[in-house]
Amino acid sequence: MAALIKRAADLDRISQRHYQTLFAELSRSGWRTREPIQIEPEHPTVLRDAIGVHLRDHQIGQEELKRTAFLVDTDEFVRTFVPATDQPFRVVG
Repeated sequence: MAALIKRAADLDRISQRHYQTLFAELSRSGWRTREPIQIEPEHPTVLRDAIGVHLRDHQIGQEELKRTAFLVDTDEFVRTFVPATDQPFRVVG
């Protein structure tokens, strides 16, 4: 919430007075330290799915994909990008 108010002020979409009023309301409601609702972190899947398609359907190896991604550490590449074998693949289009 605070970031949205700050951004609105930075873009001159709200006045300095409105900015101060909104921050006072945030403080009063306790939202400066705790957001009113919790938002679950996102877990992007498109890149992981695309890599899975290349590994599975196009038989491109992890080493070649690692080089393409400019990664040196194969373990890092696998941890970050290679889908777990028990996860279903899906084609995104």
